[in-house]
Amino acid sequence: MAQSSQSDPVGTATKEHAPDSPPASWNEALAILITTRAAILQTESKIAARHVVSSILKWIIAGLFMLFAWMLMIIAIMSVLVSSMDWKWHWVITGAGLFHLLVAAVLLATVKPDKHGYFPITRSEFLKDSEWLKNFQKQKSND
Repeated sequence: MAQSSQSDPVGTATKEHAPDSPPASWNEALAILITTRAAILQTESKIAARHVVSSILKWIIAGLFMLFAWMLMIIAIMSVLVSSMDWKWHWVITGAGLFHLLVAAVLLATVKPDKHGYFPITRSEFLKDSEWLKNFQKQKSND
């Protein structure tokens, strides 16, 4: 059942209309068209929202890692300036700071726009609707 809702977001038909019979009137056809477009838009909106939330979370996490890296680098620089006897512990702090910078860079590198674009099904359906309207206008002018 979940698979059928993925391939057809509005189901096979509306409650008033069987899938194999043509609509009884233009009002019914328009209602079916608007209902299906709204369902497609809703489904794609959820997908887009998930991607945006994921990107925002990655930016927040990367920002926190940058903050920790900055704090650790400051401590490391201070320890280098202050300490002249023992050089071991500040190298550990410097390494930790560089590690946090690396993690932040990797997270930021994974934030990319969706390669298929947002709302691909809705765009293709709107293009089909546009072609249909053009053909309908041509038929209407020929009559």
